[in-house]
Amino acid sequence: MHTVLVVDDNPQARQIVRQRLEPAGYKVAEAPGIDTAREQLKTAEPEVVIVDLVLPGTGGEQLIAELDRRHDRYRVVAISGAPERLAELSARYPHLRTLPKPFTTDQLLGAVT
Repeated sequence: MHTVLVVDDNPQARQIVRQRLEPAGYKVAEAPGIDTAREQLKTAEPEVVIVDLVLPGTGGEQLIAELDRRHDRYRVVAISGAPERLAELSARYPHLRTLPKPFTTDQLLGAVT
């Protein structure tokens, strides 16, 4: 079973991702911010990390930059309601996958596989 870490400060958004991934066989860990995500990376050992760009503090881009350095270990998916920001990040981080909000279950599954 593959583990996905969902980093989003919105509990409803995390719940939606969980409800869409678990029936497809994924184990889902959650983090409301970067500090919790860093801890979850150690304990949950996810293969995929879904990061919302709008997070308290430094924002999701900081976590994406950290994870990009370890792209051989994690598949990173950035999610946002601002497609232009996703395009900018894609240009900066070639291993990054992006998923604009709102997204379908099929789009989510395609991003994490």
